[in-house]
Amino acid sequence: MKRVTAILAVFALALAFAIHGMAAEKPKHFTGEVKSVDATAKTIVVKGKTAEETFDVAQATFKGYKDLSEVAQGDKVRVSYVETEGKKVAKTVAKVGAAKAAKPAAPGK
Repeated sequence: MKRVTAILAVFALALAFAIHGMAAEKPKHFTGEVKSVDATAKTIVVKGKTAEETFDVAQATFKGYKDLSEVAQGDKVRVSYVETEGKKVAKTVAKVGAAKAAKPAAPGK
């Protein structure tokens, strides 16, 4: 009985450390130009100043886009992501330099 209790205690402790490690991970950021979009695999390839990275966007939130179908090759984006099991998993994909609506001209007198 003591052995089972000890094994369960070790398992619970390991699980607590694993959960804490996942929750404590802060997103990293990558900015660059979209080189390709794969809607089937739900990935985008983004080329930055010094590297090209592939991001899994299946669970990502999009800012400046309705969804993945609006992301186009040549768009400049900022991706917030975490690394999970060797993959870069996007949390958010934000369009950079999106045109803001122009203010209407003031009526002249």
